Amino acid sequence: MRIRFVLALCLVFLSGCAEDPDPVRFSYVPDLYDTLNVSDFKSADPKLGSVIQEVCHQKKVKPPTQYTVGDHYYVSLVNIGLFVEGMRATYIESDGQPYLYCDDMRHRPTFHSLTKKQTSFSTSDLTKPVKKIEIKAVDSKNRQLYSHLVDKVRKSQRQLVLPTTGYLVIRAKNDQTGETSVTNVMELTPFAHGTPHFVFIDKAYMDDRYQIRLHLLSDGMNILAEEPVFAATDAVKAKFYPAAPNNQGKYGSLHVTTPSGERSRYTLTVRQESELPQGIKLLPDDDDSSESPHHAVFHDRPFPKVDYTQKTTYDELSEQEFLMTSVEEMKTLTGLIKQSQVAEKKGKLAERSYLTLFNGDQAQQFRIYLDRRVKKTDIYLEDRTRKISFKLTPKARDLLLDSYQID
Repeated sequence: MRIRFVLALCLVFLSGCAEDPDPVRFSYVPDLYDTLNVSDFKSADPKLGSVIQEVCHQKKVKPPTQYTVGDHYYVSLVNIGLFVEGMRATYIESDGQPYLYCDDMRHRPTFHSLTKKQTSFSTSDLTKPVKKIEIKAVDSKNRQLYSHLVDKVRKSQRQLVLPTTGYLVIRAKNDQTGETSVTNVMELTPFAHGTPHFVFIDKAYMDDRYQIRLHLLSDGMNILAEEPVFAATDAVKAKFYPAAPNNQGKYGSLHVTTPSGERSRYTLTVRQESELPQGIKLLPDDDDSSESPHHAVFHDRPFPKVDYTQKTTYDELSEQEFLMTSVEEMKTLTGLIKQSQVAEKKGKLAERSYLTLFNGDQAQQFRIYLDRRVKKTDIYLEDRTRKISFKLTPKARDLLLDSYQID
């Protein structure tokens, strides 16, 4: 009897001390991301975008040495009128352990391991990367896809199949002088796997010189250097003699003739190298070109999502349908919401019924309810993710009613 009484007392004590949930809790909200499966260029499950953001912000791990590669993804924040870089990610497996290779466009790419709860990625198309660069003719599908590219030096366009480690280095050797120069350098990563890449030669007038350059068409890859093969004050003629398809790095022979009749021949190679050529450096970390949103947005309807299949049109919010606060206003508003108490929501949805708090790569979204009475109006916020509602303090209520015209 005494034992039962003590247990009952403990349960009452514990239940009485349970803490209310915090009104402000940022997370990776699926509805606030546009998620593209780059491998087939189709919209992916929004929940997958949330998982990608979560995993890519976890602690990085040591890169695996041997792995198979799956689909590529691009996750971007819904359009709120700011330039915010998205997150690129590639699914890979090594000895049964799943990983994501992540690039937020601002820092060096990193590997992150997935837990069992996070493994919702397709594993049906996992393949091994090639070990050497393969140079081949452009297949008919890709020739049609990239037909807008002008091949100014005939027969120079070639398709590349790339490995996922080291660096792609293009070198031009002058057959007469024996001198060799590095013209192009590109970092090779898991992003290179399974997508088409191209190399071609172009003639251009740049920096008051007529130049012959090699270009790499490689979507989303980190190109570290691009220098001309030949430059002169007068226009020159160029002919290219391609090598047969191979994986020995042989691209072909470039013949250049100046107006005076002087001729130069260059042997061009495209090879994978484990080290960066001398004088070439990786791009620095912490690029600040992208804004990190720390704003609150009041809006009339959900943010529109991008349909990458283009079956539905993108219905952008008009200026009359939303109001964005400043960073300082966001801090004030967030501080006031933190003082709210858990309460069952009352009243009806406001005309401008959405409030989204953006905190860097995370966010929180509420629905706004107004409980109108004769002498006062109370405001309730319902967290759309947790399905919990909170009653605002009078100060927070007055801020929404007076400053943000919530009615």
